[in-house]
Amino acid sequence: MDQIKGAGWTPLANGPAARDAAAQGKLVLAALKSTDLTQPRTEGHVAIVVVGPINPMGWAPAGYWGSTDPEVAENGGDGSSISLCYPREDKDKIVYAARVI
Repeated sequence: MDQIKGAGWTPLANGPAARDAAAQGKLVLAALKSTDLTQPRTEGHVAIVVVGPINPMGWAPAGYWGSTDPEVAENGGDGSSISLCYPREDKDKIVYAARVI
């Protein structure tokens, strides 16, 4: 996550901005450190944001991710809303960044 806060990455304000950047063909990541989660875990989380619908609550774009947690990993390979891998209470802590590739 520290890497996407550095040189070569453009910070994005939120999920809708992340989706818009993905629609422009940019590589877009969403990330959250384990210690920043409301219920801390042993691992943080990174997802690739893709073009697709925003979740009904208006904050989570579509994406792909993996996880060692089977419940989190379950929908990670089908372009589902990242609300399935980031808890709603942590939505404002997610760091979004884009890069031209």
